[in-house]
Amino acid sequence: KLIQTRNSVLSTLFFFENKRYIMEVIYIISQIFVIIQYIFIITTYQVKTKKQIIMFNTLSAVSAILSFLCLKAYSGCMMSFVSIFRNFLFLNMKEKDKTKLVIVLAMLLILTIFTYNGILSLMPSIGTLLYTLSVWQDDTKIYKKYGIFIELSWLIYFIYVKSIFGIILEGISFTHIIFLLVLVIITQLSFSTFIE
Repeated sequence: KLIQTRNSVLSTLFFFENKRYIMEVIYIISQIFVIIQYIFIITTYQVKTKKQIIMFNTLSAVSAILSFLCLKAYSGCMMSFVSIFRNFLFLNMKEKDKTKLVIVLAMLLILTIFTYNGILSLMPSIGTLLYTLSVWQDDTKIYKKYGIFIELSWLIYFIYVKSIFGIILEGISFTHIIFLLVLVIITQLSFSTFIE
């Protein structure tokens, strides 16, 4: 009976050790997808056309879905799904179709309610809403101006879901956007001083 109890305890310990190992591997996989995601996100700020922005954002969203699934971060996962859906609706739109915007916003609202798990779980919804409104505009400068708030909401969410590479890369992306914004402001101030 003692040997049977010992084997049972060892079996249980092995199960928990094995489960912890699997969880660590899944976490590492999630971080690899975060790195891929951010390669695409940073690219969206470098391209010139709305079509290119949407294409790279879609690739980023696919990577995000895979990462968030590994992290069991369902708000982020669902908002990434909304992003892909929105991108396909908006991609070939010749004229602004308010019906498509309303469909995306309704989907965003429903999935936000469905995945709500406290105030911090709203951060992906805020980022997705701002991004949606920015790409709805024809002027890509609006996208770049909204970028600070979009990136900040995702940075807060990555802290919330404890994604180390998400925090690091979102922090870099956020800093990059602030740097570009400061550069634009300095350039505008220098130019206006030069004219006077």
